[in-house]
Amino acid sequence: MFRRKSLPLGVLVMILVLGLVTLGLGYGLWSKILYINGTVATGNVDVELSLGEFGDNEVEKDVGTCLAELLMIDEATQPNKIRVTVTNAYPSYECWVTFDVHQKGSIPVLVYQPIFSIRPPEKEVTFKMMDCYADPTQMHKPSERIWCTLYIHVEQDALQNAGRGKEGDPPAYEFEGTIEARQFNEPRP
Repeated sequence: MFRRKSLPLGVLVMILVLGLVTLGLGYGLWSKILYINGTVATGNVDVELSLGEFGDNEVEKDVGTCLAELLMIDEATQPNKIRVTVTNAYPSYECWVTFDVHQKGSIPVLVYQPIFSIRPPEKEVTFKMMDCYADPTQMHKPSERIWCTLYIHVEQDALQNAGRGKEGDPPAYEFEGTIEARQFNEPRP
């Protein structure tokens, strides 16, 4: 009749060894604590502000001055604030300051339009953002740049000799703007 074939001895030993290894592994995992250590490296969020061109409408006379400078707030490592000072201006004096925000980090960021404050009151001087990036603008690649121009116009009601620096003269007109940039998936408060 039919004769039953037996497994070769080598195959039988391998099955037995695999069974013992599986049993030992199961017992080891069951009775021991398994520690897993890992390191996760993330990117960084970093934008920088820089000044471009700035100038005024004076061609023949050089009376008024429009000075722009970058500032750091909250111990930041990169400039994130702009101060524009208009001195010795007169009615219809105009100046403009072009600046850019550029991506330096590896994580995409949302950049919001600058928020400017003015000193003294706004009725003497008006300002507006021209050719400015959308609010907000997402920047993806390092070294990507977005531009904006602050345009300033001294009105008819302007104080005479403002910011001239002489005793009794009114103070200069100062504009301070702060740029806000956040990680692309972080909501604005």
